[in-house]
Formats: sequence, structure tokens, C-alpha cells
Amino acid sequence: MVNQFVHLKTKSHYSILESSIKVDDLIDRAVEDNMPAIALTDTNNLFGAMEFTKKALEKKIKPILGANILVEWYEKSHNFKALYNITCLIMNEQGWQNLSILVSAIYKNLQENKYKFVSLEDLIKYNEGLLILYDDVDANIPLHKDSIFYILAKKLKSVFGDRMYLNIFKNHKDHQSIKVKNLLELSIKLDLSLVCTNEVSFLNKEMLDAQDCLMCIDQSTTITDSKRKKPIAECYFKNTKEMLLLFNDMKEALINTVNIAKRCNFLLKDSKPKLPNINVSKNLTESELIHKMSHNGLKKRIKSNTKICELNNSEYFKRLDYELEVINDMGYAGYFLIVSDFITWAKNNNIPVGPGRGSGAGSIVAWALNITDIDPIKYGLLFERFLNPSRISLPDFDIDFCKHRREEVIDYVRNKYGKDKVAQIITFGSLQARAVIRDVGRVLGFNYGRVDKIAKLIPNNPGAIKSLKHYVENDSIIKNLINEDDEVRKIFDISIKLEGLNRNASTHAAGLVISNSPIVNDVPLYYDAKSSIPVSQFNMKYLENIGLIKFDFLGLETLSVLDATLKLIKKRDININLNDINLNDKRTYATLSLGNTLGVFQLESVPMRQVLKQLKPDRIEDIIAVVALYRPGPMEQIPSYINRKHKLESTSYPHPLLEKLLLETHGIMIYQEQVMEAARIIAGFSLAKADLLRRAMGKKIKSEMQDLKKSFIEGSKKNNIPADSAKKIFSDIEKFAGYGFNKSHAAAYAIISYQTAWCKTHYPAEFFTALLNSEINNSSTKYIPLKAEIEKLGLTILKSDINKSDIYFSVEKLNNDCLAIRSGLANIKNIGFELAKYIVIEREKKGEYKSIFNFFSRLDPSIINKRQIEFLVMAGVFDDFKYERSSIFSSSSNLLLISQNIHKDGLANQKALFSDHNSEENFKHLIEINKPWEKNKTCINEYLALGFLVSRNPLLDDLKFFKSFNFSYSSDIEDNNINGKEYDILVFLVGYEQKSIGNTMFVDLLLIDSKGFLNIRVFKEKIDEKSINLEIGKTYVISLIHALGRDGRMRLRFKTIIEADKLKNSFFKHFMIHLDNIDFIDDIKEKLLELEEGNKKVLINYKDIEICCGLSISSEVNLHNIMRNIKGIKNIEKIM
Repeated sequence: MVNQFVHLKTKSHYSILESSIKVDDLIDRAVEDNMPAIALTDTNNLFGAMEFTKKALEKKIKPILGANILVEWYEKSHNFKALYNITCLIMNEQGWQNLSILVSAIYKNLQENKYKFVSLEDLIKYNEGLLILYDDVDANIPLHKDSIFYILAKKLKSVFGDRMYLNIFKNHKDHQSIKVKNLLELSIKLDLSLVCTNEVSFLNKEMLDAQDCLMCIDQSTTITDSKRKKPIAECYFKNTKEMLLLFNDMKEALINTVNIAKRCNFLLKDSKPKLPNINVSKNLTESELIHKMSHNGLKKRIKSNTKICELNNSEYFKRLDYELEVINDMGYAGYFLIVSDFITWAKNNNIPVGPGRGSGAGSIVAWALNITDIDPIKYGLLFERFLNPSRISLPDFDIDFCKHRREEVIDYVRNKYGKDKVAQIITFGSLQARAVIRDVGRVLGFNYGRVDKIAKLIPNNPGAIKSLKHYVENDSIIKNLINEDDEVRKIFDISIKLEGLNRNASTHAAGLVISNSPIVNDVPLYYDAKSSIPVSQFNMKYLENIGLIKFDFLGLETLSVLDATLKLIKKRDININLNDINLNDKRTYATLSLGNTLGVFQLESVPMRQVLKQLKPDRIEDIIAVVALYRPGPMEQIPSYINRKHKLESTSYPHPLLEKLLLETHGIMIYQEQVMEAARIIAGFSLAKADLLRRAMGKKIKSEMQDLKKSFIEGSKKNNIPADSAKKIFSDIEKFAGYGFNKSHAAAYAIISYQTAWCKTHYPAEFFTALLNSEINNSSTKYIPLKAEIEKLGLTILKSDINKSDIYFSVEKLNNDCLAIRSGLANIKNIGFELAKYIVIEREKKGEYKSIFNFFSRLDPSIINKRQIEFLVMAGVFDDFKYERSSIFSSSSNLLLISQNIHKDGLANQKALFSDHNSEENFKHLIEINKPWEKNKTCINEYLALGFLVSRNPLLDDLKFFKSFNFSYSSDIEDNNINGKEYDILVFLVGYEQKSIGNTMFVDLLLIDSKGFLNIRVFKEKIDEKSINLEIGKTYVISLIHALGRDGRMRLRFKTIIEADKLKNSFFKHFMIHLDNIDFIDDIKEKLLELEEGNKKVLINYKDIEICCGLSISSEVNLHNIMRNIKGIKNIEKIM
């Protein structure tokens, strides 16, 4: 190494919210400065170790790995305890192992003991292979042999010897110069070498303001906070010239940076896959075992599927043997066997597993091994899309499990292979465009409302994310704002510098790695406070490099709903296996064609319902296609697909040879598998090579596409296709490949979609009961649209009842043998599972509760409180007893006292008092007799308790009064997503909450109408300027409008809100009778004379000509009644 200085203390953005340096930028600066090496020493972690290593080596820079860790020293003899920052640099493999153990222990301590450090004893125990930099001396304490930091330095030297250096950092502050003096003196007294560093945490001087904002984000404060921790101005990436000038009096310390770099020679290297050891028979290898199991499994599949005729058997086994050859050659037999093992265990333990997910559904070996439940040959799925010998990549099965039992499968895997050999995977959240603008605006102290508007100028399009710099350079509105306003310029300047930095670390939702040795041997561990399972410190991308294979264990709520549905159906002695249902069921397709898909997996969104109404699917292939097409990009093909299906548009093909391939999708290339097959058919590509083409086209890898295009044109000649035609076909395929979807995934998910639609169609009571139960721990707002859908299907939801309700929602047979859904007890707010369970078990053991007194005499007072009693009353569970809800509600304390007195001292004999109905006379005085609640109060209380209304519709009276008004419903908003479309909706206010964000006040309104609910956020000033008195339980008319946002998305915007009572009194001044036939005008005038005079003028309009009758009437109702049968009237309108 010829350079005179190497940076040994640098932090990247993996020191979360401490450093504003990305790994690429750090290495590029080292390259610019001709540094031969550079160290990465993030705080308490090795998150970036693999990324740093790979990228440094790519740029011919030697990577030095390390970490700055917090160490606690407890000195008993001095009764002293303190924390010290010590920088550890890795010298060799042993050092990597030891530092991995130390940083893992830090997060383990944080999770278990709530402190984020390791003990000095741990550092000493795991010292081998580590070189340390020590500088944590107190500038305020004179150096002598009895000083604490002298004792610590001496202790560390006794362990590390010449692997310990005293670190000198200069930042031109007085206390720092004293600290340097102490370190120099310590160096002499203990014969310790010196080294100089700059503790880099931002890239250059121009980044200081951005670094300050980043640290404010970390501290949840603003730059006006004088007590905040501020960045040190000197902690930027100084070049060699600057460091030589700064330490021109300490040449030895400079030379030692290079010497240390020479001593640190550990490199993280790529490794082959490390699968856990599988206990196979001594007489069988993994290859032999997978061959045996898959052949036996395929035989069972074929035997149970009568549609696979004898002629096709050979095709299935030929495909199986081909796949096995590829799997074995690539060394992945063990992977398939592991996945098969835990999926088979799950199915044997009645844990629902999805039919497949992702490209893995294209493997017939997976189907034979019970991993998937979808026949890949039947649906034209390709193995090469999953595993390709020409595209070396690890296999990756994504498996959906019942959401509520997923942890059981993970526990099985941990117990089988060893808890220390299984870990979850880390993921990093970053400062994205909109979020970073809001963060920066906040820390700069700018008005929230204004900052929010600026943030919303950035399109929220996760599928096509562009940088802030792109919008600053290309968006005229943003450009103008920046030029006109210094505050806006500052927000964007700093936000651009911080965009993309890591903001937090968390656990990947599904990923799991399983190794053949303790995970910490390969990768350091992070511990998430929300999970007992350790987490790898490398993200998914870099785990593959060290040979750890990812397994995805996903929790899918729909599988839980389907499982619960089948269990409810089984109570009718009907056993259903969803894998055996008819995929050509006309009733199910009728449900789908009507767009009645609320609750149907993947198909329940409002726009999707519109597509289904137009599509009118009648085969499973239509569902597969719509699942694949309903995404940005391919969505443009939906109208064409629909029109071609219904013969409204001619079907064309890129080439006659592709007609058979594209017949299923009406000539439209929807799937990636079709792209691959097209290359095989036209150009003679192998499917492995065709997959490379699919990948190059999809990711727009020009270098690969050029070579493949030449090969494609050359191969097309064998089919007598001229070069010009071949180029045109290639171009057509390339266009489709840009958005082609994985058919394996679409087919597997379409099967689940069909299964949910089938259950909804044939067993709606059981299906919706399961669906309602799945929402119990979620926001109760989902109950309202579900209730509307349930009633649309002719089913009834019965209110919660103390003698009829189960713990959860249940199916109940009515006297007419029809089925209804009974609301449970646990779904009542504040009740919870334990109390609901107690009430039901007590009832099952000793019979129904005979009265309100009987209930409280049998209730253990230790498991219920006054608030829970009130919510039971609000839900109406005691309605069958003879007291009003208002009376029981106000008597809840007295009733609870009965229970407490009876259970006090175990006075069981008092319980007998309540077995005799007449004895209740003695306790009637405990009930305060009140008037019934007003109708609206009953409704609002019921809603607060249940999340929906059962007893009555609070809008009925107002709907009757306003029956001639053309009010919209919340459901109309979903059905009419039209720019400029206005909606006036009669609503019932069930809740509102004022919120302040910055200096801006909002009001969140929760409203229900007759067909659903609305959750609207309104600026408080808009409520105030209209002098609206918001009162829960009152009826209003809210006016909304659909408007197109700058990002191209439709937004629902608030216009105004008015109390319904005010409308009744003063909404209009005139009636306008619109005619479509002038011949009947005399009849109309004659009828008007029969009405009582009042203050509402009557006007007649015919073809925009107004005719004044000279009449005023008093009654709207009478007007409508008397005009009901008069011909020539188009409509009657109220005019302001």
C-alpha cells in the first residue's frame, strides 16, 4: 500500500439515522482519494458487511470490517460502572466469528434486558481475531495510575496486546485537545501505539445541514431544540491531504492507519448453499429419496385424478424425470425434501396450506411431493420459470399457511433442525420521497399543512418510483415552487440528500433461513422486540451470497376463512374438500359475473367488480387471466380481452404458429410462460434459454437482449420466417414481456379466488360467519359493508344475545329452517375472549340465564367490570329480559354489586335465591327504571358496541322525509369513479376525532349510511366556517366530489356538510315541476289549486321555459301525492 492514510472509523446509513452515507458513496469517495482500503465501523451492527465487501472489491478497494460497540465495565474494587465506545476491527475468520457473537449479544440484551451493550467480560472472552481502537477517556479527569480510564486501558492491553491502539481524533475543540493530551500520555505510560481517525458520519462539508436534520429525525425533535445532539462539523470524509495536514505532528499515527489495514485480512466470501442435514435412510441418498418420493407421489396424484388418462401418464412421468435430473444436477434435492417435509407435516396436522404461490407451482416434482396442489401440465405451467440450469439462482418456494397457525409450522421447523439453526430475515425501511419531505419539513419547523401539500406533489406510485431529483428536474410545478420559495428549496435540497437512507430495521414478514450449523457462524443476529426468533443482520439479497437459502412462510387470512367456513359446514354433516370442488360450477360463475365479490380473494375491490361484470367469466382460465391482468400496465389489455371473449373485437395473433399457444387468452400474451413458449415455437429456443429471454425482456437488460435477438432471428429461419417478420414478432413479444405475469402464481391464486367464490355462493351463511370472525381483531368498520352484502343475499344478522350468542359469530337455524348469522359476544367491544368464553361455558353447564339477576348471580365478578357490563347492554344482549337498555345501563354498578356480594366468602347458598323467579321481587329495587333511550342514542350505542347496527336503521325517518331527494349512497362512490362526479349522501355520524398535525387541525369523520360507511378527513376550518355543530348520533347530508389528482388517481374530496334538520326547515324555496309533455299542463294547474297555500312557490318548466303558476303551497308530501298519477311530469325538483 503506497497511500499514507486509511480511514478506519466510518459509519454508513446502516448506523440508522446516525450517518447519511450510503455504502456506494463511501466507497466512491475512497476511490476518488486513491485510498487502497477503507473500514466500515457501524454502530453495534454488521448490517452492511456483505454489501460493503462486495462493492469495495468491485472497485478494487480492500474492505476492512468492524463495528463501533458499546461496552459496559463494572469495576467492583472501585464500585464503578460505566459505558465505553470501543471500535473493533476484524483481522481474520476468528475475529469475524467473535464480533458476530458480540453484536448479536447486544441485540439479545436489548430484547431481553432492555440495554444495548455487552460487558467487558464478553469483549475479553471473544477478543481473538479482533483489533481494537480505544479513545474513550474523560477530558475532565487528570491521567494517573488510579484513574478509571488508565485502569481500563491497562486491562485491555493485557488482553489485546499489540492489537490495541489508542485512537486520536481532532476536532478543534478545547476539551478534545485535553483528551488528545491524555491519550498521548497514556500511550507513553502503557507503551500503546497511536492511530488517527476522523469518525466519518457524513460525506462532505455540504452535507452538514442534512446530517443535522437526520439526527433530528432520530431524536424526534427540531433544529430549534438547543438541547438536541448535534453533528460534529469535522466528522465528514476528509481526504488524505486534509488528514496529513491535521496530523502533521503525528506521523506514526498516520502510518499506523496503513499498518492496521495490512493486518486486517478477513474477507466475506460467497458460499455454496448450506442446507440442513436431512435424516434419510442409510441406504438412500437425497437424490434417490426424492426420486422415490416424487414417483410415488405422482402415482397417487394421477390415481385420484380420473381426468388424467392413460395416454397422458407418460407425459407426466417424462416431465417428472426431467425435473428431477435438473434438481439433482443443481444440488437442490435437499431443498425440495425440506419444503415437502414441513408442508406435509402442516397438512397432516390440519393446518391449511395454499395450493401454491409464485413460480414454484410450475414444478411437477413440487406437485408430486405435496408442496403444491395445482397440476402444472393441466394449466400449462413451466418448470423453467422456477428453476433453470441456464440461470443459476436458488430455488424459492413461497408458501401460504393459515395465518393463525403459521407459527406452529415455524416452531416445527425450529424444533426439527435446531433453534440456533433457524432465523428470520432483516429488512430495512428507508426514507422514501414523500416521507422524507414530511420528516425534513417537520424538523425544520415548517407548517405541517404546507409541507403535506408539498409532499403530495410527489406521485404516490409504488410500482414506478422515481427520485426526488427527477421531479425537481422535470416537474414544472415543483420547479416553480423551488424558484419562488426559499423554504421549499431548502426542503427539497435536504430531502434529496437524505432520500433512500435507512430509517429503521425490522423483520421480513415471511422469510426464514435454515442452516446446517448455528446461524451466528455465518451471519450476526438481530433481535426484534416483537419476536422470540432471531433475525439475520443481512437482508435477503446478501444472505444468498453466504449460502443461506430463504424459505417463505406466509400467513394468508383467506386460508383461515376457508378453513373456518368448512368447519361450520361440517356441523351440518357435510364434508367438503375444496381441492375436489367442480371448477365449472355455473352458480359460482354467476356470482362472479354479477360482481358480487365482496369477501372473495383478490376479486373484491370495486374496480375489479366492474371488470368482472363486463367480463362475465365462465371458466377458471378467465379468473387466472384477470388475476394476471389487473395490474398497472397489463390493465390496458383488459378491455381487449373482454371484447375478444365476447366476439366484439376480432382476435389476431403475432404469427399463425402462436395461435394454439394464445388461443386461451384470445391472442393476448398475458403470461411470462407464453413469452417463453413463443420463443420455443418461433425460434426453437430451449425453455431454459427462453427463460433467459423472458428475464432480459422483463428487466430490459439490453446487453443480453441484443445477443438473444440475433439468436431468435437466426432460429426463426428454421420455420421459414423471414428476418423482418422475425424482428416484428420479437418486438411484439418484447412488448408483452414488459408486463407479463407469472402464470404459475396467477393460476394458484385464481384457484383460491374460485374457492372463496364457491363457498360464498353455496354456503353464504357459513362463509360470512367465518369472514366476520376474521375481522374481530381488526377495525370494525369492515362490518358495515359486510352486513350490507349479507343482507343483499337475503341473509339476516341477528343481534348478540346473552342466551343465544356463541363466543364468536355463529350460524343459527331459524324456525323456518332458514339460516341466519348470530352476532357473538367476543366481537362486542371491550368484552374479549375470556369473558365471552366464561359466559358461554356457564350457560352450557347450568342452562340459560333466566333473568338479569340470575345472570349476575352466576357471574364471577373478578372477570367483569362496569364498562364491560355497559357494552353488553349497549349491544342489546339483555333485550329478552323485561328491562329497558337505559335502565340496565344506569344500574350496572348495582348489578355488579349483586355478583360481588354473592361470591364474597363463597356464599353459594345465596345463589339459590335466584333459582326461584318470584324471589327476584326482592331485588327489583336495584334496577333504576328509566325511559327508553331515544332511537338515535340506541343506534349510536349499538354501533359503538358492535361496529354495526342490528335493531334499526337510524336514517329511516329522514329517508322517508327526503324520499324525493336524489341522494347518493356510499356504494355509489365505489361504482361511479368519475372525475367531477358529485355526491350528496344522507349519513349518520357515529364518531369524529379532532387531530392536529403541526399547526393544522383536522377532523376525522366516521359516517354510516344505508349501504355502507364513509371515513372522511376534513380541515377543521371548513367545519368552522360553516358553523357546523358535530354531534354523534345526528343525521347530516355530506357533499363530496371525485377529482383527479396530480398523480392521475381519483380522489374523493370534501365539499360541505349540513345538518339534516336544517335542510328540512330551509333547504329550498320553490318547487320546479319539469314536464316532458306540455299537453297536460292544465290538469297540473287544476290539481295544484287543491293544495293548501303556503310559502313554497310552484314553477313549471318545459324545455327550459319557466311558467309561473302564481301559486304557493305548504306541503311537499301533498304535492308528491297529488301529482303521482298525473301524466306529462318528468320530475319535481326543489330549488334553492
